[in-house]
Amino acid sequence: MRFDYQGLKRGSSGDRAQDGALSLQGVQVLVVDDEEPIRKLVCLMLESGGCQARGASGGNEALAKLGDHGHELDAVILDLTMPEMNGVQVYQAMQNLSWQGPVVLLSGSPKYETLRQHPHLGHLPYVEKPFTRKELLTALEGALRSR
Repeated sequence: MRFDYQGLKRGSSGDRAQDGALSLQGVQVLVVDDEEPIRKLVCLMLESGGCQARGASGGNEALAKLGDHGHELDAVILDLTMPEMNGVQVYQAMQNLSWQGPVVLLSGSPKYETLRQHPHLGHLPYVEKPFTRKELLTALEGALRSR
């Protein structure tokens, strides 16, 4: 069963998102980052916002998980700089798999620099490292709402 994006609501005092963020309770997210500490931190941030997060250490693992479990996932958070396959290559391969869910990009590079090289990614939410929990959750919420 897919997450109902229209069901996103303002967090109440009983929700886990206590900073006024929208509730992300039950959203299934795949986090793709080759750096284990960052991947784990992103998963923890997402889980603290009510998401269920799973990680992939690179493009090949991410594509395998999307192929096997894509129907269970609501969104992907994708690092752009990875050794085996960069995020742009992974994103293109995801489109070839007919992935229709939202994608949030992570990068240590400024957005303008990335978009200069890859203008076709300009429509995707972009979170620049280092980032806060609120920045990450806000980008995910925006990506889910735009679907």
